[in-house]
Amino acid sequence: MRTVLASGTLLDKLSALSMLIQREPLYSLKNLGVLMKMAMKNSKREAELAITTLKQVFIEHLLPKNQKLRTFPQYLESSAPDKRTSKETLIKAFIEHSIKTAYKLFLKRVYSLTSDTVLHIKKTMMKLLLDLLIQRPEEEKTLLSMVIEKYGDKDKKVGQYVSTLLKQLLRAHPNMTVVVLQQLGQFVSKGVNASNVTTIVKFVNKLEVVPATILRQVLEEKIRIYFGLMNMYLKMKKGETEEKTTEKLLKGLVLLAEKYKSKMDDLNKYVNEHSKDLYKLSYTGELKSRIYALKLLLAIEGDRKNTPSNRFYRSLYELQFSIELMDSSMLEQFFVLLLQGISHDSNAARVSAILKRLLQHAGMAPVNYTIAGLLVTHRAAKVHPSIVGYFGSKESAGPDDEEELFRDVPDSDAPEEAEDHKIQSDIKSLYDWHKRDPQYANAEKSCFWELSLLCAHYHPLVSKWAKELLKNGGNAELDYDGKNPILDFKVINLLDRMTYKEPKKKIGKSTPRISNTATPISNHWKSLQIGAGGEGIKPHEEFFAKYFENRQKRQVSKRKDTEDMDEIADEIIKGEMEKIGGDPDMDDLSDQEPFSDLEDEGEKWDLKEEKLAGKRRNPKKQPKKSSKKKVKL
Repeated sequence: MRTVLASGTLLDKLSALSMLIQREPLYSLKNLGVLMKMAMKNSKREAELAITTLKQVFIEHLLPKNQKLRTFPQYLESSAPDKRTSKETLIKAFIEHSIKTAYKLFLKRVYSLTSDTVLHIKKTMMKLLLDLLIQRPEEEKTLLSMVIEKYGDKDKKVGQYVSTLLKQLLRAHPNMTVVVLQQLGQFVSKGVNASNVTTIVKFVNKLEVVPATILRQVLEEKIRIYFGLMNMYLKMKKGETEEKTTEKLLKGLVLLAEKYKSKMDDLNKYVNEHSKDLYKLSYTGELKSRIYALKLLLAIEGDRKNTPSNRFYRSLYELQFSIELMDSSMLEQFFVLLLQGISHDSNAARVSAILKRLLQHAGMAPVNYTIAGLLVTHRAAKVHPSIVGYFGSKESAGPDDEEELFRDVPDSDAPEEAEDHKIQSDIKSLYDWHKRDPQYANAEKSCFWELSLLCAHYHPLVSKWAKELLKNGGNAELDYDGKNPILDFKVINLLDRMTYKEPKKKIGKSTPRISNTATPISNHWKSLQIGAGGEGIKPHEEFFAKYFENRQKRQVSKRKDTEDMDEIADEIIKGEMEKIGGDPDMDDLSDQEPFSDLEDEGEKWDLKEEKLAGKRRNPKKQPKKSSKKKVKL
């Protein structure tokens, strides 16, 4: 062993040192010191190998499994409370204190290498820290903070790798979820870059499998992290990264509010404290942030017995003005928010103003927006029967019509101010879409005249539904069997139906090749192709039904055209035969077999060929000609 330590290779020396420590773990501090010196060297290869060996030595031989090491004073206090210590106790206390000190130095060295320029060394050292944290409780708080602080690394890959390591930790120790979130909260409070915050938010959003005993604590820590980050980013200048981070924070809060309403008392407190910032965000933020902010406010305020505040409905009314909403990917979320807000409202005037603005935009919006708007209007009419009167064709004074008043014509001597005041009062009583607050827009004094414009819409289903709503209001039957009109009535969906193709048949073992853009004909379209006689076909599918019906007619007409062309050709041939002088009907040739003479000649030629072939197989022996020349005498 001494020879190996003196003149062996690096790997041999490391193996020999680990074996010596394994023989006497508590009495090999000298060998442990040699390994520590090798780990502190500047040579990366030697340091990495020594650190890997030290990790195995600490886990397998030096660190206890279920308790932490004690310092010299702590050991003496726990082992000798009467202050009478033996020599053996002092030796054990010194050894344990030395191992604890060496372990702290080892962790500092490992943490310094996590900032190395080489990504491989960074990840190796971080994985080593996690293994120590999972397998031994010694310095667990220090180890956890070392791992989490790597979220501040400039390289995004390092932050993503930290999330992976933390998931492994929580898989091994699920009860550490609260501790991990608390440490994350402390790290976030120091201030982090936007790119790293995005990685943290993704990790926190995916923490769903949590033990029931600590669920409430986990939710509280999540809320603190979210609102701590939100405070930080609302104070910063706006940018693309900050906006995306805010969107993800709000999305995480909305998911928490919708999933754990009954278990989140702290969320109400935090939302009330930050309601001013959330409402400001609902006006000035990007579209996604505005929708998520309003959804969060509705989840908290709508959960109470009272309806949401007037401020919420002003923000929602303002959101309807957004032009980018029509082609946005958040259109489905917007309609869900709108329907939930209308359902929670008890003010008929405010509901009618929101619906009027919705129908006004539906007239110039894509088809999926218009159809979703009609469905929301129909659902609102069922929830609020008091607005059914607004579906009439005449302007009314609302559900409680006022009595008609008759006034005398004013004298010519009467002041003009009275007349102007009367005109102004009449104007104020009319519907005004410029109002910021929907309940003061006087929408209850006007009917839904926007539906009469939608009756002339180019899309047949919109036209039909608008007529149904004008006629029956909330009792109208809108025949829609789908789940999501935003997706079902998109233009791309219509194009997919128009580019139908039958799949090619398999030839042998080859697989059919179908283009990605074309979709096979479904049974539904096949039924339309057969023809249903106009019964049970939806208005927006009439075009396809007519197309398949006309296609069948065209196929039949093509067959008739080919038959007619054959008849015309026969007539032309007959006319030519009459000119030549032959029999046009050719009845005399009908009994004869065509080309009979040619067949006889063909038989003769076949016999000749057989004879020649026989000669080739059995040639006759002919006498050889003599090469000698005949000499004349």
